[in-house]
Amino acid sequence: MGEPDDEILWRAVAGESTPAEASAVQSRLAAEPALPGRMEELRTIAAALRGARHDAFAAGFASRAARRATAELSQSPLSAALLQRYFLRLVPATLAAMLLLAGYTLRGAGPGQGGVEALLGLMPVTAEALLPPGPPGL
Repeated sequence: MGEPDDEILWRAVAGESTPAEASAVQSRLAAEPALPGRMEELRTIAAALRGARHDAFAAGFASRAARRATAELSQSPLSAALLQRYFLRLVPATLAAMLLLAGYTLRGAGPGQGGVEALLGLMPVTAEALLPPGPPGL
């Protein structure tokens, strides 16, 4: 049985099949001996899926999740004080590295390229680059 057949059978089990599909399933049920067993399997699966469906979280779920997250964060080795201490130690080194890279980039600026263009890695724009190429052979 292929996938299109399974889709038709699922629609028949769910009661969503068209009248033509429903009559085709009924005629196949009479002609194919294995099909009633397959339909019963699909009904069992559909009932299990309907039973497992939850439209909302249980009462108090949000407060339990918040308490659990707070407890896990308080036990985490990356506490706020530790992060703050390392941040304060790393900021001067990061700023120094940024200034060095900016100076290196500005020093390598090409002719006609300003500081901002060099920092952003933009190539200088010239009038020749904006004009369309002339006719061939000139």
